[in-house]
This record gives sequence, structure tokens and C-alpha cells, in this order.
Amino acid sequence: METTRLIIVAVGGQGNLLASKVLGEAALISGVPVRMSEIHGMAQRGGVVESAIVFGEAESSIISDNEADILLGFEPAETLRAINRANKNTIVITNTATLPPFTVAIGKGVYPPIDTIKSLLREKCKSLVAIDAMKIAREPAPP
Repeated sequence: METTRLIIVAVGGQGNLLASKVLGEAALISGVPVRMSEIHGMAQRGGVVESAIVFGEAESSIISDNEADILLGFEPAETLRAINRANKNTIVITNTATLPPFTVAIGKGVYPPIDTIKSLLREKCKSLVAIDAMKIAREPAPP
């Protein structure tokens, strides 16, 4: 079985750990070998949360620089921060809805424009899927 390495990055409270757990359990139910790890960091204070999931035969859940097959970001700046894990064959999927860090909120930092973030991501990967997941989530459900 081919190995697929997935990194998920988010800000605390966005559901990274739940998404990772659902994907891991779905893999197990489907008979796909899976290894997972998480870095919680300062999640309770809006800090980064990172999950690594390796589907297929693998000895470790560690995904080093240039090894991710897929990089999934729930927050665009966090996706950009994790781009070193990507390579020229990586598929990057990012939410474009921002959750600026505290330093930006108090005027001590600057959040890069979304177009700049998308451009920088495109330079490092095979393909970029950028969607406003917050907008989609707020749309009324079809009848």
C-alpha cells in the first residue's frame, strides 16, 4: 500500500484534533494502517495545533520537511507557517478565513494579505485549493 503523509494545521478551537481523530478512525475501519501524532502547543490560548497522519505502511508518524503529500490548513497564516513540510508534489488545501493572532489584534503585528499568502503557497506546491470555509459554513443548508 502506498504511504500518504498528511499534515493538518490550525488554531486552537478550530477542530483539528477532532478532524484528525475522524480521519484516523475512518482509516482503521477501512483497514488502512494509520499512525497519528499531535502537537497541542498553546491551543487553549488560540495557538497552533498540528496533527500528522500517515496512512499506509510506516514506522513513524513524524513528517519531516519536504515530506507531506497533503498539507491541510484551517487558518491561512498557519498553512503558510507549515509550508516547509510541502514539496513540489504536495497538494495544499487552505481555508482563507483568517483568525489573526493576538499580536495583530493589539496592533503589534501585521497579518499578511490573503493574496500574498496564496501566492507564497503556490510557489512551493503542486496545487493549491483555497476556500473560504467560514463562508461555506455560514450558508443555509439546502432544503
